[in-house]
Amino acid sequence: MQPNKATNTNNPHFRVNHLFELQVAKTPESIAVQFGHLTLTYQALNERSNQLAAYLQHNCNNNIIAISSIKSVDAIVAIIAILKSGKTYLPLDPNYPTDRLNPMIKNAGINDCISDPKSTTLFTSLGLNVIPISASTIQPLNIEKANQSTAAVYILHTSGSTGVPKGVSLNHAALINLLQWQNEHSIAGQETNTLQLSPLTFDPSFLEIFATLSLGGKLVLTDDDIRLDPEKLIRFIESESINRIYLPYVALQYLAEAADNFNLYPICLN
Repeated sequence: MQPNKATNTNNPHFRVNHLFELQVAKTPESIAVQFGHLTLTYQALNERSNQLAAYLQHNCNNNIIAISSIKSVDAIVAIIAILKSGKTYLPLDPNYPTDRLNPMIKNAGINDCISDPKSTTLFTSLGLNVIPISASTIQPLNIEKANQSTAAVYILHTSGSTGVPKGVSLNHAALINLLQWQNEHSIAGQETNTLQLSPLTFDPSFLEIFATLSLGGKLVLTDDDIRLDPEKLIRFIESESINRIYLPYVALQYLAEAADNFNLYPICLN
């Protein structure tokens, strides 16, 4: 899909997914996402997300669509598809206990969830209609309908340490401003490899994904086995030539100490 008249930052209907679509037009054959040996180009990622977005638009009445937070290339497809359909994504961690998931589902009024195969049974048991990532329809994506949507980008829930988790939503305008400011003040570009380290249930994951896909860089995913092991993570950063990581101070200190302990200092990091 080529950028349409809404892909103008001065247009009030400009959406986060339009930043990605503008980049698709510039670098369709560049690698957008990588997880192990699996990769998708910008064009392929756009086409797959368009197919799923059309299905969501024609088959899901609610503005909020849940998504399993398990990392995968499919999860990136699903996030973009939800935004393209004019809806809001809400990540659910299948490793959470059901007494934490149920209030989140009830609070957001969710009916539908895009799930990884291993979590299908769980989400079905929670009363959700599980949508396969391969879902598509012969009906086209209604771009104008999506552009007129007032749905937020995402809803994330607080830790719930004071009681029931609270849902926090962020809109497109605020996040577009953040992305544009960051992209203007960053040395990252089309040759930058960014590590998608944060779980989808944490807000840094949004920046990892869209600050990369709006600039033409490559988003590199890794699983928890590597993410939670400092030596493996340092070696992964070096082997995959990772140039950019989003880290809170505590995690940065943790990584720096690991680099010192193992005498591993990846020069690829900008």
